[in-house]
Amino acid sequence: MDAASGILAELLAIGGGIMAIRRHDGKNPLDRPAFSFKILAVLLLLLVSAFLMPPNPAGWYIGAAVHVVMTAALAYWGAGRLYDIGTSKWLAMIATIPVIGVAFSIGLIIPRSKRR
Repeated sequence: MDAASGILAELLAIGGGIMAIRRHDGKNPLDRPAFSFKILAVLLLLLVSAFLMPPNPAGWYIGAAVHVVMTAALAYWGAGRLYDIGTSKWLAMIATIPVIGVAFSIGLIIPRSKRR
């Protein structure tokens, strides 16, 4: 894996995140239990996929594809959770930052829902 392909994968992930956030219409906010389950499922999938990747270029492409899809999913679900707690859905763009995004997504489990 060279630097150019890593940058390309991250740009694709950011683009997928932007499209996912724009697609979220705010009609289906996520409460804490649903969001918690989805975040844990994504983290488990990422962990399992990291161990199952073959150490060759094909494995890298599979890993990049998983990264792009999971980043878009985190951004979409994060937008729903942010809508549920009453803030701007565009804060979900933080989910596209590689390490900080996971911590931010886990942190969204803590606040209570403002919509009842």
